[in-house]
Amino acid sequence: DGFSLLLDMEYIRLVFPRLQLSGVAGATIDLGYTEHLWRDNMHLRLQHNYVATDRLLCSRDTIDWLCPHPRGFRYLMITVRNAKSDVVLKDIALRSAGYPVKHTGSFKCSDKLLTAVWEMGALTQETNMEDAYVDCVGRERGMYGRDTIIQYHVNLAAFGDHALMGRCMQLY
Repeated sequence: DGFSLLLDMEYIRLVFPRLQLSGVAGATIDLGYTEHLWRDNMHLRLQHNYVATDRLLCSRDTIDWLCPHPRGFRYLMITVRNAKSDVVLKDIALRSAGYPVKHTGSFKCSDKLLTAVWEMGALTQETNMEDAYVDCVGRERGMYGRDTIIQYHVNLAAFGDHALMGRCMQLY
């Protein structure tokens, strides 16, 4: 008695999801966020120690919902159950919640794997920068002292930004 829509963001991103639907009076809408899928590539593989979901109980025919906190995920599954009429998806928007950086550093070499490691490291670092350095955007998004020092040095190599470390020092 419902349907699901699975979105693959290609890599983990930190965003505020916004969902606009009509035809949802009486429906339950679940938004599930994760980094992994089961082997069938159709179902979310939620970690036993962390489950990120939002549930919307719709009392009206239309909704325009914006998540109150950013969510970090690669896969987003939107499941609609028990709608009494056809559901119309008007819009799905993902507003970035990351720290604004400019890629100033770079690395390339003859070993394509090492070049890919650099690129993934820079992307991971960018994703883990909010109003402070965080350990992981997909879970608790905590700021840890030793991690912050390492992240600051990675940030300097990739982006050359000093302001975020200043913010972290203020928070400490």
